[in-house]
Amino acid sequence: MSSHRKVNRITPKEFEDYRILLELDELTLEGRMGNVSETGLCIIMNDNSLLDEIGNEISGIILSKDHKEKIPFDGKVVWYKVQKSNNEITHLSGIEFYKKIDLTNQLAIKSIYSDT
Repeated sequence: MSSHRKVNRITPKEFEDYRILLELDELTLEGRMGNVSETGLCIIMNDNSLLDEIGNEISGIILSKDHKEKIPFDGKVVWYKVQKSNNEITHLSGIEFYKKIDLTNQLAIKSIYSDT
């Protein structure tokens, strides 16, 4: 991912109202957003569905809980890791977008207030 960002990363707690839907080999996978920028995102999942997908193309959509915000993207899976916290295991994956996305006003606002 690019080391120069116009928008700061947002922490997972700021994204409780968003989910990520991914299209992979005729399957639709769902996860939570860990963070997002105009060049990529981190998806949090309950399983290792993306473990073998590093380097592979993937399409998806960022979807708000009320379905008013829908941001489609195309990119590739660039990393995967398992995180253990409080006896809970989560699977994190980074997706780099092929083309920068425009963050919606709501996401832009969240990024501004995540620094305070």
